[in-house]
Amino acid sequence: MRANLWKLYVILSVAVAAVYFLVETTSLSKLVLYNGIGLGAVIATLYGIRKNKPENRKAWFLIAGGMATFLTADIVYYVLELIHDEVPYPSVADIFYIGVYPIMILGLLSLLRTVSPGRDVAGLIDASLIAVATFAVLGILVMDTYVTDPDVTFFARIISIAVPVMDVLLVAVAARLMAAVHLKQPTFAMMTLGLASLAMADTIYGVMNTAGSYTTGGWPDPLWIAFYVLLAAGALHPSMGDRIEARDNALSTITKPRLGMLFLVVFAVPVIDLIWGEPFDKWLITIASMVMFSLVLVRLMGLMSIVQHKEQQARYDAHHDALTGLANRVLFGERVESFVNQRKEGVVSVLFVDLDDFKFINDSLGHHVGDELLVAVAARLEDCVRENDVVARLSGDEFAVLLESAVDRQDAVAVAQRVQDSLETPILIDDR
Repeated sequence: MRANLWKLYVILSVAVAAVYFLVETTSLSKLVLYNGIGLGAVIATLYGIRKNKPENRKAWFLIAGGMATFLTADIVYYVLELIHDEVPYPSVADIFYIGVYPIMILGLLSLLRTVSPGRDVAGLIDASLIAVATFAVLGILVMDTYVTDPDVTFFARIISIAVPVMDVLLVAVAARLMAAVHLKQPTFAMMTLGLASLAMADTIYGVMNTAGSYTTGGWPDPLWIAFYVLLAAGALHPSMGDRIEARDNALSTITKPRLGMLFLVVFAVPVIDLIWGEPFDKWLITIASMVMFSLVLVRLMGLMSIVQHKEQQARYDAHHDALTGLANRVLFGERVESFVNQRKEGVVSVLFVDLDDFKFINDSLGHHVGDELLVAVAARLEDCVRENDVVARLSGDEFAVLLESAVDRQDAVAVAQRVQDSLETPILIDDR
């Protein structure tokens, strides 16, 4: 029953929404139906927090608080609609609508700190790209009218610009969070769809309100209902109580879905400008395009830096022993060959070092002790030679030393004696 509770909730909410949209009702009954869905969503979210016990309960309580604030705004709006033939703009309801966003953003930021407590430069850049593109699109579709229309009052202009700006901040934080978590967790997948529904509903409402064509029950309403229902369904889903699974957010990681999303948001700006753009929008589009281009360059520089580092690491790994960090057989052979070819006179000295009875150490004390012994021997060998000499681990318990600094046979014999003396001192491992 608990596993399917979210499904029952969604079915019930869709049924109430169908009555709201399809059945001829009064303004009062619509107020009850629409806000009944909102009230049910808040209650369902709180119940989900209590039953599923999420990893970060504070974050979910903030999200529930944002939904409750949105419900309060809706109730005030419908009451004003009952009292007045036309709801005044701005009104008390708009204050509550703006209050939704800071609470929701704080909740999302709290979730983000849970899953990604450190720096995620790649996620921050991608979220910034989405935020800039969203701001430009909303500027073209909504904000430019309120900025340029002289008939709009000061407070109406402030409210009309504040809502899309808050939408941009919410989208940016949501994008940053969704870049950090795996959307295969149903709770976060539904949260993503719910927040996207809120942003789309606000955008459509802004366009329709600018044209004076919005009425209760219009196109934004299904999306606002989806915002309520999807967030509440995510809270009721059993995966809400699972440990939040983080993505690999290295700068070098750029998945196909993320690439597709970035492609969409970057190209959406000029396309929408071509269709709806006004002369005032040119400055906005120019600045937004410059910022997005700069962010893309920073992203590419980060990718190039990571790729170069990985190439260097791969070259290092190919020529060094993973356990001791010494040169391996390949690098040792190359250094000997190079030294022989460059040496015009004098001697070429190579020491071969084998550890007697090493197999007995591995078999009796375990491989971890054997590994520590090899590391200790490697360190002592390096202490016995000069800086330009080469110490290598050839395999197993076999080491070799190229003495580039030796001028004659006696030098080589002296180093061999230092090695013998050094290894006479016992090596302490696990108190043995």
